Amino acid sequence: MPNSVLQVKGFPLIKFHPSCRTEGLLNGCLYMKTLDWYRKLENKTADCLLGDIGEALWHVNEASFVVVPLSGDSPASVITKDAWVKTVHSNDYAFCMTGVDPNQHRTFAFTQKQKDKIVGFGDAALLFTDVYELFNRVKRKVNALGYMVTHKFVQYYDESEDDVSRSISMMPDMRNIAFYKRERYAFQQEYRILVTPNIKIKEDFIKLEIGDIRDISVVYKTEQMLESRIKEGNPNDQT
Repeated sequence: MPNSVLQVKGFPLIKFHPSCRTEGLLNGCLYMKTLDWYRKLENKTADCLLGDIGEALWHVNEASFVVVPLSGDSPASVITKDAWVKTVHSNDYAFCMTGVDPNQHRTFAFTQKQKDKIVGFGDAALLFTDVYELFNRVKRKVNALGYMVTHKFVQYYDESEDDVSRSISMMPDMRNIAFYKRERYAFQQEYRILVTPNIKIKEDFIKLEIGDIRDISVVYKTEQMLESRIKEGNPNDQT
């Protein structure tokens, strides 16, 4: 933060949010929306800051698929152009943060584009000071519920091109579809926690209660966070 140094275990993860939600976050309530909610948000309101019609969908510019009918009829080839394809994980639940990947940045400062856009997420910024403990608490809660969890940085792609490597990455685990977004969202620099319930949930959100996180987080004003500079510390810490 301006004129201060703070040690962070792991790497910086920041949840930008309206300050009215700070208390709930500090109490350990991770409010997670279904990925479909973000698609509908852009469709209904034209909000393309939080909303994204391509969220967790596989974008195909042009491809040929072989469809095998359940009736036993002969397989048919279908040509698809400029299409969004759903998978079984396109409606999983996500908790989204802004992160600084230590593999890409030795020092980091937000760009003016990021400052202009991220301020729209809310007036408060919760910085996790121990990401390892955050992941441990999330994992314990998810395991207790019998759900599945995956977390990592989102990768951004050029939607005008069909990327074979992106398709291959989804073959071992289709949950990977939720960790790709179009280049226009690269300013978010997103790190995502993705939860896959083992049961059908009617609501378009879940509240993952991981317990009080005041011991592993600090809250700042968004403007303060956006003006901060992050430097590489030792291999296990970021300052």
